[in-house]
Amino acid sequence: MKVCPVSLLETAKALLDECVKSYESPVILDGGCYRGVFAQAAVNVFPNAQIVAYEPDTENARLARERLASHGGFRIENAALGETKGRAEFFRGEREATNSLLPRPAIDGQPYYPAAATLTGGRFVDVVTIDDELERLGIGNLTVLKLDLQGGELAALKGAASLLSRSGADIIITEAMFVTKYEGQPLLWQTWGYLDAFGYTSSRWRTSRSAPTTHVPACGQGSGTKPTRSISRGR
Repeated sequence: MKVCPVSLLETAKALLDECVKSYESPVILDGGCYRGVFAQAAVNVFPNAQIVAYEPDTENARLARERLASHGGFRIENAALGETKGRAEFFRGEREATNSLLPRPAIDGQPYYPAAATLTGGRFVDVVTIDDELERLGIGNLTVLKLDLQGGELAALKGAASLLSRSGADIIITEAMFVTKYEGQPLLWQTWGYLDAFGYTSSRWRTSRSAPTTHVPACGQGSGTKPTRSISRGR
């Protein structure tokens, strides 16, 4: 994550305060855990948090597990999040933080990513849905749902339709993009339109310094230029 995860989490905590939400023992789902940077920050902001993380890259999942070994409330699944359960091709490159279930697009002109971020497929990973996982783990609702899936955020949200329909995620922090960086990747307005249908609205935005992306935290109730992360809340 290029935007400071502590800043995002502190904003999420402030939104929970505004919503008068209890978070003494918050439940956090970390989609796209990578090496556990966000999860570690979550422990610092919410020391009693139960964190369930998902990371399709085996080595990164191992490193995240080592990083959070001292936190008894952390567990990580070596799988990707998506709209449906199954197997999918995983595209990887030198910049592992840009690995994705989506390939790079075929475009004319200069791409919105550096040469070092070129991706190659050929490896397949397990894909699970948020709704299925919450049912399997016996988790009802989430305090924070964080998604940093390199173009796969909308698919993961579609796999959480049951959770969203009951306003089961108090805060959603999701990456979204203003330009096409992955083939078939939705843009910000498409991701936001989906969340809006469930009553989520944007409250905060955070911008990073490299590619055209955005992260949006949302509080639930009932690049061209630069990547941004935002926090949104329910109406």
